[in-house]
Amino acid sequence: MVDEIHAIVNPVAEGGRAGRRWPAVAARLGTIAHTVRCHVTSGPGEATQSARDVLHAVVREVLSIGGDGTTNEIVNGFFHDSDAMAPEAVLSIMPLGTGTLGVKRKEAGGNVRVEPRDVVA
Repeated sequence: MVDEIHAIVNPVAEGGRAGRRWPAVAARLGTIAHTVRCHVTSGPGEATQSARDVLHAVVREVLSIGGDGTTNEIVNGFFHDSDAMAPEAVLSIMPLGTGTLGVKRKEAGGNVRVEPRDVVA
């Protein structure tokens, strides 16, 4: 069991789908982590700052819940002046955005989308 997971949630990703699904996701995460903390974004740049804040506080498990933009901001928060803030930190991605192009992959001749139910199993 993981000690603590910090989820950075963009509640408006994919037309609000991420926000609507968050309670069920949080409940499921509670079965694999002692503590689940949620950081809800309300505008551009907040995911980057939230990631920096939690990494600065020695958090090592960060979960991105949103689309490519949310994940991009969080990845940017993992770095400061091109240096990794916490090289041992783990970023997990729950793709709940409109495109989530970063988590689509080519397999067996077609596009396969990784669904949240496959990530939190």
